[in-house]
Amino acid sequence: MILIVSEFMKHGYGSIAMTDIFAGTSGPHNASIAIVGESYGSDEAYLQQPFVGRSGQENDKILSECGLSRDSIFCTNVINSQPWKNEMWRFFHPTQEARALGKTLIRGLYPQDNVILGLEKVRQQLAIVQPDIVIGYGNYALWALTEDDFKIGDKDKRKVPTGIGAWRGSQLYCRPDMGGFPLLPTYHPAAALRTWPWRTLIKHDLSQRLPKAFEYGGWQEPKRDFIIRPSFDQTMKYIVNLAVMLKTSPTPTEVSCDLETRNGHIACCGLGYDDASSDAICIPFMCAENPEGYFTLDEEAMIVTNLCYILTHPNIRLIGQNFLYDAQYFAKWWGITVKCFFDTMLMHHLCWPGTPMGLGHLSSLYCDYHCYWKDEGDIGEDKEWGKDVPEEQLWEYNCKDVINTTEVKYELVTVIKDCGLEAQAAIQMAQFPMLLEMQLRGTLINTDMRARLSMDLVAAVDSRREWLRHIIGEDVMPTKPKASCWTGSPKQQGELFYDLLAVRPPKGRSMDDDALERIGKINPILTPITQTIQEMRSLRTFNSNFCKARLDLDKRLRCSYNPTAKTFRYKSSRNAFGTGTNLMNIPEGREED
Repeated sequence: MILIVSEFMKHGYGSIAMTDIFAGTSGPHNASIAIVGESYGSDEAYLQQPFVGRSGQENDKILSECGLSRDSIFCTNVINSQPWKNEMWRFFHPTQEARALGKTLIRGLYPQDNVILGLEKVRQQLAIVQPDIVIGYGNYALWALTEDDFKIGDKDKRKVPTGIGAWRGSQLYCRPDMGGFPLLPTYHPAAALRTWPWRTLIKHDLSQRLPKAFEYGGWQEPKRDFIIRPSFDQTMKYIVNLAVMLKTSPTPTEVSCDLETRNGHIACCGLGYDDASSDAICIPFMCAENPEGYFTLDEEAMIVTNLCYILTHPNIRLIGQNFLYDAQYFAKWWGITVKCFFDTMLMHHLCWPGTPMGLGHLSSLYCDYHCYWKDEGDIGEDKEWGKDVPEEQLWEYNCKDVINTTEVKYELVTVIKDCGLEAQAAIQMAQFPMLLEMQLRGTLINTDMRARLSMDLVAAVDSRREWLRHIIGEDVMPTKPKASCWTGSPKQQGELFYDLLAVRPPKGRSMDDDALERIGKINPILTPITQTIQEMRSLRTFNSNFCKARLDLDKRLRCSYNPTAKTFRYKSSRNAFGTGTNLMNIPEGREED
């Protein structure tokens, strides 16, 4: 097969020589499964074959564990070459260089000519193979095969694709010019060798998602029944029906609930019944097209009054994701205290502590159909709802959160039972009311005493700074124009220790606490200096994080709490409204201080 490239001449790259279209690939040319990787490693470059090195061997093991044979799969790469240091981004132009050369931006990146040729080869390979599904390994495969199912970041003054961690396991489709085939993105096996837990996710994606491509309609998004722009009558009918069910049902009714917020207020409230996991309603309160609100004042008052009745009904069993966050909004703006029956984030953490807990990740593990959607609710600070992005997108996003939370809950119930964790699950959820009460009550702060303590801390920092400047004179570390003193600059501290004092630097010339400890151990004579720098940092941290933490108007410190640390201790942070602080890592100082 001979490839004559003309497709990309329109981008100004000129003619590209003819080459064998299947050179550097492996597997049958009529395979039902195709794998598209990123680039060659050293072994692949030597043998001119894809996936033959360590990551390729790991790939074969994963495929075998999923009941797949490598011999029956067509394998290729975005480019059949090895980049320097195996860093794919080196095959792309730096942004300024590309602009100076007049290169065309292709889906956010400036690829070099060899990548342009590689993309065309992959396109023609897939057109001939006609696979039932394509597996895309890594960020660059995701960029090469989709239109915009990725993000763009920066690396060494170059634009690079990111997002495989979010989009992995999604039931996508290749771009039309890449054949429109079903696409399953996941981590590259080479990445799994560096981050071993990702191997489990690759295996999950291949074993759980791949078979759906061979089922009739299995790859398509199921029909959803979302109510996203309800009238007042529609809203009240939904609420009244739910209220009747709660009042008359002999058994508790499970209801999934999710809030979307904007500028510290409730933007919309999503609800879904337990017996209709594909149905949900989004009840908007904020509306860009009407600054007064989506409903009239009287209508909103009636809706909120009835929602409060429902959400606090003794027969309701609320299901939510990170529902302690939503509960703070219910308490502040609607004056109700809700009780969560099942929090999917907390229950996933119970089963798999230390793993990601976001709803997008949970959906990839537990939902029958999964396509990453979480970016739809975050349009960034440079855009406005209703002006740059239709608010229907937010309301549909809200409904997706509701139905996916419902499905995740039902799957987690099975996982908890299989793991024998029913008692632990009950203990975790029993903490919800206590944690919510802690968040809402807060801690009364003596502001006068706090102010005095802050002044003492500033004085302590100043005394240590003067001591350091006395030990390391101005002739050794002169103060740079328009720069802070070296005692507060990790970069300048690195110059002192690694350049002037010739201490062997760690990779990246780090100056964190571990690096300072290392310097003190290697050079005991420097220990007083490194310890003093560490003390200054602790004192500054204590002052900024605790003595200057933002309080509420009643002088109380209100934080958010969640039992989601790996050790199941409570994690603390600022609350939903920006007050409070992280109380977990209070600087201890040294015992002799």
